[in-house]
Amino acid sequence: MANIRDVAKRAGVSTATVSKVLNNKPDVSEATRAKVMQAVRELNYTSNIHARRLFSKKNKTIGVVFFSRVSYVVYTKMFEGINRRTIEQGFDVLTFDEDYLLSRSGAFSMEEKVDGLIILGRGFSQDKIEAIKSLSIPYVLCPESVADLPATVVSPDNHSIARIAVNYLIAKGHTRIGFVGSSKRYWFSSTRFDGYLSSLAAHNLPIDSQVIVDGFEPFYEGGYEAGKQILEVAKVLPTALFAVNDFMAMGVAKYLKEHNIRVPEDISIVGCDDIALAEYFEPPLTTVKIPWEQVGILATDTLMKIIKKEPVSQSLLLLNGQLVERKSVVDISGKRGD
Repeated sequence: MANIRDVAKRAGVSTATVSKVLNNKPDVSEATRAKVMQAVRELNYTSNIHARRLFSKKNKTIGVVFFSRVSYVVYTKMFEGINRRTIEQGFDVLTFDEDYLLSRSGAFSMEEKVDGLIILGRGFSQDKIEAIKSLSIPYVLCPESVADLPATVVSPDNHSIARIAVNYLIAKGHTRIGFVGSSKRYWFSSTRFDGYLSSLAAHNLPIDSQVIVDGFEPFYEGGYEAGKQILEVAKVLPTALFAVNDFMAMGVAKYLKEHNIRVPEDISIVGCDDIALAEYFEPPLTTVKIPWEQVGILATDTLMKIIKKEPVSQSLLLLNGQLVERKSVVDISGKRGD
């Protein structure tokens, strides 16, 4: 087991300097502090003093780490919930970006400052997974589960949300329903795809690979590219599309309209999230509203329980969505077949 002398030797400094860094004394340069932090991580060393402080400290502060691949709109709503709940609980909030967590010295400093973390992100790469695994403080993932990262996850019920959207289209008479999704490395998209398939199967509707397009980034541009692929591949166009989020729904709608395919008269579209732009899009977008603020509140409540060593009922906590009906879907029941 490494000791303070090993850390000092690895970092090329004195044991007194290592002690100053571990106790967060100000009279150490940032370059020296970074070298010591790197040595601490490489040797997996935690001094007895630091360990006692780490496990007994009560900063009354939680950290929020913002990873990429989640839209600003979703981040904002989740953070509103987190901030609201922490204020109610008498806690402070510190925010960090992913580069801070990926830095050895940054992660160590983070562990000193907060009692636990809420990690907001999707599509985690392996280096990010390893950085999260190395944390020695409690954390909650939100809104994405990661197969290689056992953790408590707070998320929308993506499977159920997809079923709400597809069942609504079926109730409107649509039987040839396409899917617009993002890369399979995004858990939310693959889970919503499973919900889409489940709804089709429950109604004995066929699955046509020509109207299933995925592999795109979950943003407006990805939806636009998905629209292009649908027109290039599908021999018979679907009467409706389910998109995994509103940005992709609006992107695909734009491409279709630019190619003289009317929404909803020719193809109906349903999205997910109910972002503010959905109401003002043309046509106003029918979507499944996801309670992102409530997701943030539940993530905060869950982290508080873990910090206090209270039991958490399950490792995956889900919140359902609600259909918001606007003008992007046409009812074809009893009017036309496929």
